[in-house]
Amino acid sequence: MNVFEISGRFTTALVALGLTAGLAHAQVTGEGSPEPRGGVPATDITFEPIDAPHAVCPPFGACPPADQVTDEYLGFGVDFTPFGGNPPVGVFNDPPEKFGGVNAAGDLDLVTDTCGQIVVPGTTNPGRTDVIGVAAGGVGGPSDILLEAFDAGGALVGSSIADDGADGDGDIIAVVSDPNGAIASFCVSTPTGDTHGVHFIYLNTPEAGLPQTTEVPSLSALGLGVLALLLAAAGLFGVRRFGKPS
Repeated sequence: MNVFEISGRFTTALVALGLTAGLAHAQVTGEGSPEPRGGVPATDITFEPIDAPHAVCPPFGACPPADQVTDEYLGFGVDFTPFGGNPPVGVFNDPPEKFGGVNAAGDLDLVTDTCGQIVVPGTTNPGRTDVIGVAAGGVGGPSDILLEAFDAGGALVGSSIADDGADGDGDIIAVVSDPNGAIASFCVSTPTGDTHGVHFIYLNTPEAGLPQTTEVPSLSALGLGVLALLLAAAGLFGVRRFGKPS
């Protein structure tokens, strides 16, 4: 067996190593998945609008900045201060009271996205959690409500249509979990354009830090890097030991 046959087999093995590493990376950094269908999720923190002092805006009516919620719920690990181009958030009384997004015209229209950032409880320091859930009421079925969770870089960690159970008031629940604990923000929207409001929010106690799913060590990149280095070494070894082919 000459050096080129050895090198060819060696290259094939290393390519396989790189592909295996890439697959492992995809499994590690893949999207978070919804919790199994059930009832209210068992999380460390559960809160609703009435759990902190706040102003109330009329449903479908004006919700000026002075009446919007921002840092009132920091103690529960969520900051509703607008971020990343997402809309402001207000509270309306359905009843019960629920969170809702405020549109560009300044109205709490019950269809605009409701978004929040995860923070270390009691602070404005960015945080992360491994699970986020909402109980939201819609006039139609479960497909009315979509929960999306994002990492610190804004990449989608996972999403769930609200079909994971219901709370005691009949609001349908959506839950997204992430084994990497990289959930840094979330948004609740309505794919069908139906009116809704977010009643309860569920999450595990946030930890400090800004990990992103893309910050999990990239095994695919590592595999390709090792491949390049070993191929270079193999080439040098072949030249020095066997000489150049004629």
